[in-house]
Amino acid sequence: MYSFVIAIEIVVRLSFSFIMHQVTILDAGSQYGKVIDRKVRELNVHSEILPLQTSAQVLKESGCKCIIISGGPGSVHLPEAIEIDKNIFALNLPILGICYGMQLINKVFGGTVEKASVREDGQFETEVSRQCSVFKDLESTVQTVLLTHGDSVQEVAPCFKVVGKTGEWFPQKCFELVLYVLRL
Repeated sequence: MYSFVIAIEIVVRLSFSFIMHQVTILDAGSQYGKVIDRKVRELNVHSEILPLQTSAQVLKESGCKCIIISGGPGSVHLPEAIEIDKNIFALNLPILGICYGMQLINKVFGGTVEKASVREDGQFETEVSRQCSVFKDLESTVQTVLLTHGDSVQEVAPCFKVVGKTGEWFPQKCFELVLYVLRL
């Protein structure tokens, strides 16, 4: 089982104390959007997939209690990058950013993302900190994850704390604040 599935389960369980709340997955074009949706539903939590550009107002009116921002094939540093309604961060909801979602959140809060000199595709080991509530119950601090990206967080936004990273030659970071953001 890949770590992003474990992280989804942990974030959803941290967010809900009973069944029938709603997780909204904001889709940035991820090939794993349906996998994320299925995993949330396996936890008996209703979920729906909406476009990344969905407004904060629509999310608020939908009764959404948790947001997952998926990965996608784009690059957040390009002029044609898909943007997000920054007001979703004022909704006071737990937010899990995966891949593109993590990079987008980092950029919104003042961090930088750049094209890496080498792509990272395939299975890699990621080291995580058990001090982060998302990872605290994992058996090992080293997790095997599936990575498919060519961009990397170069500078983590000042409000975030790094709680995980991949290899030395391509240092992709996971970080947390109130948001849970992962690069997997």
